[in-house]
Amino acid sequence: MKIVLIGPIAVNAREKIEALLEREHEILCLKDEKDAARYGELLAQADAIVGWPLSAEVVALARKVRLIQVMGAGVDGVPFDLIPSGAVVANTYHHEPAIAEHVLMAILVLWRRPHLYDESLRRGEWLHSCIWGEAPQLDVLAGRMLLVIGVGRIGRAVARLAKAFQMRVVGVTDHASEDAGAFDQLVPYNSLHQELPAADFVVVCCALRPSTRGLINSDVLARMKPSAFLINVARGPVVDERALFEALSQRRIAGAAIDVWYQYPTDPAQPCWPSRYPFHELPNVLMTPHISGWSRCTLEGRIRDVAENLNRLAAGRPLLNVVYPPGARPGN
Repeated sequence: MKIVLIGPIAVNAREKIEALLEREHEILCLKDEKDAARYGELLAQADAIVGWPLSAEVVALARKVRLIQVMGAGVDGVPFDLIPSGAVVANTYHHEPAIAEHVLMAILVLWRRPHLYDESLRRGEWLHSCIWGEAPQLDVLAGRMLLVIGVGRIGRAVARLAKAFQMRVVGVTDHASEDAGAFDQLVPYNSLHQELPAADFVVVCCALRPSTRGLINSDVLARMKPSAFLINVARGPVVDERALFEALSQRRIAGAAIDVWYQYPTDPAQPCWPSRYPFHELPNVLMTPHISGWSRCTLEGRIRDVAENLNRLAAGRPLLNVVYPPGARPGN
């Protein structure tokens, strides 16, 4: 088969992917998708494309492709309208344990504020210490309500960890009648507004699709109580950028942890602010650079999945994690 690896994640993983392949294949590496036009003839002969991002130009050139294998879970950037007949799109996961740990880390940082006490003690100040006998400024998470928007793999992993802290966990889903698992309750999306006023933490981990773009808007944020925190590990555009900045800067909500953004860099040598708005100036925001799911465990699992699907494609066996078209059994 002819396989094209696109983007730094897939290209950097070439040796590990190749080591797991059952047969020898012709492999082309494109670290930058902007090079697609230079390799148009090779893309036109590709049986499989592996990587991210996958531009419209790349997909339009690959007219014989049978498998488009995304190197992650999200497929919101795939140009589905350009996929040739007979081709399928598959994704891969393994990020949910890392993201769930990140969410609980963010909850604890926002709730317990260790950075505040670390900074004050480095100045010799014993801020809010028990030695003064003053009223405590901190509390435990037990009994606090965690509202999880999206109850897929990530949402369910978050719920399992949150229950270890004895939190009350409510999930918002399109399928409120399914097994609740670690959730105390599942509610439909049309009940979101009713649940918000009681939530101490709102975690956004749903997929980005037309119905969820801008889901967390000014109205939703206004229904959160002033002491509540928002955590976004889904996609930036699920949360309205301006509405979030205004809610945080005006202290209409207590704070936020943001791992997914609105602007992304293309050159590692050039600084890139993640938003049009100066979130970096707000003291009540915990900012991370889309890193919550990026662990060694995540990458190793994804490499195994990619290699397995390439082996299955070569052998004509059904593929794993097919997301488009639903129910496809390629390679026959």
